[in-house]
Amino acid sequence: MKKLFLGALIAFVVFGTLAGCGGLGRGHGPVDAFQFLASKNPGLGQNVTGVMNEQADPVQITMVIPPGTASLNLVATFSLNA
Repeated sequence: MKKLFLGALIAFVVFGTLAGCGGLGRGHGPVDAFQFLASKNPGLGQNVTGVMNEQADPVQITMVIPPGTASLNLVATFSLNA
């Protein structure tokens, strides 16, 4: 449970920071999507996609990582706005 919480907290802080880096008045940051892909993370059975809440300030990204996943070793994949 601590690993799940730690992984979610790390993801929240990192991506909240990245999403908040957009210019003022644009309405959203440079991050379009955030995922942990199963192809890059052998411990995952399926892709895990973050849900972005752009109404929050800073933008919040929420993810649910399967229990027992080594959250400190996950490799993130980002999609950026053009």
